[in-house]
Amino acid sequence: MVQLNMSDDEYNRQAQIVIGGLLHRACPLTKSVLQQFDPSATRKVNASHLSSSKLKLESLEPCAEFLNIALADSESNKIYTKSTLAQRIVSALFALLPSNCSHCNEDYCVEFESKEPPILTCYKCFQESHNCETLLATYAPIVDIKLPTGLVWLCKGCTEEINITDLSDHNMVDVMLSFNPADSNRSHLNLFDENEFRSLDFAQADFSEVREKLADVTRP
Repeated sequence: MVQLNMSDDEYNRQAQIVIGGLLHRACPLTKSVLQQFDPSATRKVNASHLSSSKLKLESLEPCAEFLNIALADSESNKIYTKSTLAQRIVSALFALLPSNCSHCNEDYCVEFESKEPPILTCYKCFQESHNCETLLATYAPIVDIKLPTGLVWLCKGCTEEINITDLSDHNMVDVMLSFNPADSNRSHLNLFDENEFRSLDFAQADFSEVREKLADVTRP
């Protein structure tokens, strides 16, 4: 969990306000799911509660729709099992609780169905961004540009979980693809002009500090 400026008591107070607001608007089936959510527990514990035998998939699906989670792909195929849907709901609920902005260091809460929704969503945990001046100045000009690889943003909590090696000042992240690289039939993907789109060649990269550290390691 990301470190907040507010106290634990204030976090719990704001979390109860958020969940209470959702309960006030939810239908009975959705309420039965929300009442199993504990803001003070971990994501793993909450996912276990929501995927237990106490709740059926028929209860989780209305809750997911209430939280604006798509249940099917463009061809109407369901994309979640009971277990994975429980995890996705937990992520959506945590995304509405107090978090801390890595760009301005302020605590913030994302308003449910806000009229001015955040411009970014964390690629890993679905936490939405704080629309502070610093973040908007950085990302607003490029967020609508259709980059070949898309725009990947990580919230503060997920960024802090990334391992940083001594050999590089770059954050090491998992590369997640939207397709199966072993599938030879990928005709739906964009075709890139090799003269316009190039990947970084680490063998040719001029990382002088990395070279020095590697030399120190390999020197007899």
